[in-house]
Amino acid sequence: MMYVLSLRQPWAWLVVCGLKRIETRSWSTRVRKPIAIHASSTFGLEEQQKCYETFFSQALLETGVPSPDALPLGQVIGRVNLEDCVEMGSIHFPLGEVSRHKLLTDRELAFGVYAPKRFAWMLSNAVCYEPHHRIVMPGKMGLFKVDGDVLLGRRPPPAEDAQGR
Repeated sequence: MMYVLSLRQPWAWLVVCGLKRIETRSWSTRVRKPIAIHASSTFGLEEQQKCYETFFSQALLETGVPSPDALPLGQVIGRVNLEDCVEMGSIHFPLGEVSRHKLLTDRELAFGVYAPKRFAWMLSNAVCYEPHHRIVMPGKMGLFKVDGDVLLGRRPPPAEDAQGR
């Protein structure tokens, strides 16, 4: 079994390309291992508009994505190592232990929500899967487990039940 984190675009793409090395969340995790990154099938107007902001548009062009509609949706698109999960501290920046990782560039700050009582998931060793290695499957909220054979393409993902679980 492998943990999977579903992210909306363009953040999922930035993570698997290694350009977003801190994922900010409202919740913590004790998981410290490789996790798969799933690109959500939801890609709303707000997320699409984000792609045209300076840091986002530059990053997408660096990775060969000409426009937001070229981003993959509804599939596992890569993996990263989840190295650490650090709680952000006071309202004064830098936020607690996050600064010790020396990853907080202006671009990284633009890619996340850095605020007190949030958590910085420290990521490393990003791998972006080639299109023929991506696994089309539904995402879920939070970290969820998927059989490793599914992620290796040896077995299809399980069908969702009537309640979408």
